[in-house]
Amino acid sequence: MSSTKEFMNPDHMTDADWGHNWDGWVFMIDNQTPFDLVPVYTEFSNIAWAKNPIKAGDSGIAKGKRSGDPLFNGPADADLGYRFGSATAQVFIRGFADGTTKRGTVQDKDHRLSVYFPETPGDQPQIVVFRWTDPWGPNFDGWEFELTNDSGHDLVYDPDKLNNVSSAPARLANGEKGRLKGEPSIGGGPANCNFTYRNPNDRLDFGGIAISANSDATNVIIRGSKNGSTDIDYTARPEANVIQKVRYTKQG
Repeated sequence: MSSTKEFMNPDHMTDADWGHNWDGWVFMIDNQTPFDLVPVYTEFSNIAWAKNPIKAGDSGIAKGKRSGDPLFNGPADADLGYRFGSATAQVFIRGFADGTTKRGTVQDKDHRLSVYFPETPGDQPQIVVFRWTDPWGPNFDGWEFELTNDSGHDLVYDPDKLNNVSSAPARLANGEKGRLKGEPSIGGGPANCNFTYRNPNDRLDFGGIAISANSDATNVIIRGSKNGSTDIDYTARPEANVIQKVRYTKQG
């Protein structure tokens, strides 16, 4: 981690001092996630500046502001968060005149981005550790499918606005692979989604897939529907943190 010696001011080191934090909290931030993190704070957060971004696996410093209370010679109450995409975790800290502190955390609603804010003396830099615990893998922002067309004929996507599909190949030639991406759920994780591919020459010759999961990613269910000459090969109860694979084949 980077040094914080530049924040020390011997003129302010008294018996009742706040050490490194006399003119604002010093946060030593450790990014243990596989993503670059960017700071989240407002004008009311009492943050003077924060490293932006903190690269994956790297560390950085954020600096708070001094209290504006003339009766309190110490750091102002501060809150600071870091985020990746829609995932945000935050810490809060408050100092009191007797040198004690009160702290708190708010974890990501999806429990993917978590923050560890251990008890640290009020005269020392505050340790903040961000971690990524993702039960969804590549599906955290929508189901991801690898589609393989071995049906013996081309397949075309049958769009429906209610399917929660973000992007899909409009056409898959026989023997071709493609990727389909679902939509994220407003509650976090991937939204339930379904989609259909069919023979372009016969609307009744199709293969449909529907996928759903519970909120903690422990139970994923894929169901298939088929008609005509198109069959579907898939795993009915796959893992939640892998790319879902579907292969269209010729029935019989």
